[in-house]
Amino acid sequence: MAVPADIENGLVALLLVGLPDTALREARDRIAQTSTVSLHDAGDRLPALARGLGARYIDAPVLGTRQPAEDGKLLVLAAGPEPLRDSAAPLFDAIAARTVWVSERPGDGTRLKLVGDSWVGTIVAATAQAIALARGLGLVLIKAETWPKPGQTP
Repeated sequence: MAVPADIENGLVALLLVGLPDTALREARDRIAQTSTVSLHDAGDRLPALARGLGARYIDAPVLGTRQPAEDGKLLVLAAGPEPLRDSAAPLFDAIAARTVWVSERPGDGTRLKLVGDSWVGTIVAATAQAIALARGLGLVLIKAETWPKPGQTP
């Protein structure tokens, strides 16, 4: 891998978004992992690799779809040492509308992302199941905007 000029000139932070391990070896001071990786990688392997490089590590996966990513409006779920939070803010502000600091334990950002992804999956599955049940009972489905709002009577 070619070393970008910024790294050669003393870049003090590396924001990882699906970069290979070789990129980690080029980092200098801080590594913020923003990809979806395994719990083992987020909590054990990547922090150990960062320590071996003399860098500090922040587990910071993001939530959001393509449009929020393009607009810099993702949600960062960060976990890392308290002293790194202020210096990491400009990195996360560039890609996110909000950063939630979960804990200081490496991997907790990824753990919370897993919980959030599970919640979204559950909602999608439950909605599909309800639609299938309605169709199975012979009901004609109407558009959601025509349903009564919470607190409204039908």
